[in-house]
Amino acid sequence: MKYRIWSKLSNCYTYEPCYPGSSLHCASNYYIDTDGNIVDFITTIGSNQDDATKDIVNQEDYIIEEYTGLNDIKGNRVFEGDIVKQKIGHEYEYNAVVWNICGWYLNEFPLSMFDDGMIVAGNIHHHSKLLKKNE
Repeated sequence: MKYRIWSKLSNCYTYEPCYPGSSLHCASNYYIDTDGNIVDFITTIGSNQDDATKDIVNQEDYIIEEYTGLNDIKGNRVFEGDIVKQKIGHEYEYNAVVWNICGWYLNEFPLSMFDDGMIVAGNIHHHSKLLKKNE
């Protein structure tokens, strides 16, 4: 399973340079443990990774967004929470990728219907204004 983790406190993904989890001396690596909880493995730069410190983080401060298994026409991975531009009839629409009990969806349509023509235009955290283009 592939995923990305959004930090509500830092307002960015944990892999982005703006995330304050790493410094010149240590690095934070976020993982999901077998119980589905986000954990932070903190290592000193240049040290053995077996010496990492496991730190449980406040789960309410993060959002896990799963990879859908699909890529857009440019080869970008499509994740839950991405805003995808796709052609509906003669018009382009922007919709957020969501999971429901039946699978991955854009609006009311299965995501797989668009795998040959969708483009990741952004994500719901940084680019929510794109969704207003449909109105």
